Amino acid sequence: MPQRVWIWTLPVTAQSRLPWPELEAVLDPEEQARAARFQSPLDRQAYVAAHALGRFLLSSVVGGDPGQWRFVADQQGKPEVVWSADAPRPRLNLSHTRGLVAAALTLDHDVGIDVESLDRRVDGLTLAKRFFSAAEHQALLGGDPDRLKRDFLCLWTLKEAVVKANGKGMARQMSAFTVTLDPLGVDFAEDGAGQWLLRQWILPSGHVMALALGHPDPSRVGVTCRHVEQWDQISFTKSR
Repeated sequence: MPQRVWIWTLPVTAQSRLPWPELEAVLDPEEQARAARFQSPLDRQAYVAAHALGRFLLSSVVGGDPGQWRFVADQQGKPEVVWSADAPRPRLNLSHTRGLVAAALTLDHDVGIDVESLDRRVDGLTLAKRFFSAAEHQALLGGDPDRLKRDFLCLWTLKEAVVKANGKGMARQMSAFTVTLDPLGVDFAEDGAGQWLLRQWILPSGHVMALALGHPDPSRVGVTCRHVEQWDQISFTKSR
């Protein structure tokens, strides 16, 4: 099996003609119950679409039926695929924001994906002062004012991807580590944080997407991205 990360994205808007009963049907009962608790229909649809997309991505790469997958929380509360086969464990991570959902899959390595809309209204400097490291806050202060919101969202998605991949209590304190955009990098205050593959994209849909993968040799890892415009484009041809 090659060292690879597969990323699928799917637009979810008011105009999306997605087969919602079919998507909800592949979720397990716990996911269905959580989806039902969302008050906003758009939030509920984003949750359903992201979790269904992840299941279809798993089946495309590993094989099997999308509805067969089960998940369990690890010691840090991070969902993991229930896996008993004598083969590398699939590692899946999901993200959704206004207008877009994303799923990232790899084998046996910590992975995180995060997406945000570039139209999101944020007070970047205030949030950076509260949640970011001092170095990241200073980088925003010294940057181009016309790019402030975009740079903030790029830092935010990259940090979220690292937190989701790392899964440790320390990483959940976003000020405890520093990321850089040019070049892409991450610096943990602690030793032994390992090697990281980082990627970031500005998407034509008006979103920023970031990937973080913990891997001993990031240079060996390939990244495959697929934007699914319509749900019926998805097939079960394995992507190995």
